[in-house]
Amino acid sequence: FVLNQSGAFEAGMALLGRGQPTERLGTQQGVHHSRSLWVFWGENPSKQDMMGRPEHTDKVMHSGTWHAQQAGSKVWIVRPDLEADWPTTPPTVMTPGPQAGTEARLRIEVNAGDLILINTALWYHQTIIPPQQRGATATTSLSLARDFYLGGEEAAAAAAPEVQMDNLEDTWATEHVPKGTIIVQVVGQPNPGHNWPKLTTVGVPNCEIRKFAKRNVQKLIALRDISEGESLVVAKT
Repeated sequence: FVLNQSGAFEAGMALLGRGQPTERLGTQQGVHHSRSLWVFWGENPSKQDMMGRPEHTDKVMHSGTWHAQQAGSKVWIVRPDLEADWPTTPPTVMTPGPQAGTEARLRIEVNAGDLILINTALWYHQTIIPPQQRGATATTSLSLARDFYLGGEEAAAAAAPEVQMDNLEDTWATEHVPKGTIIVQVVGQPNPGHNWPKLTTVGVPNCEIRKFAKRNVQKLIALRDISEGESLVVAKT
């Protein structure tokens, strides 16, 4: 959940204490923070990894996000999106050993006191809460995060206006979807959330809606290969 523009935001920031990342990445260094504090909390008393949302990137305009692990541990699985709009040549992460030369994923474990900075628009990512059992009780995994803009308030204003958090309802691929796949089709009027997915128009379209008036059929078709975890995006029109 997110704390935004309220006393809860101030209380959440107080949990970070002195020397927290907002101070260390202060405005004197040309860094502007959004007025939102993300809170990620979970417990995993099982003996198996607790998997988060499938690998995905985020549609964001800021320079990055810092995540300060407050308690327990979390594992990040990341790899660069080579098709994203990188300011420089994107990094490559290669697999060593017998499969050398193939694209790999970095596995990063963070523990209480660790800080990770990541631009989730440029890096595919997935998080995992490993088994947290410690004796008779489970240790909570808790991290706090804030988005930041390099270049100060001017850069933030140029990237996007400061907005309050809201829900963005969309649908994402639960597995790889090849180009040309008919993702869903309905006869009659689509009813989002029932016989039709809730679609977003934020981003470059990877799907299109085709209407066949004679048969009163509408189809949602993949315009290109869609990766697992990627949101289904259609044009505004």
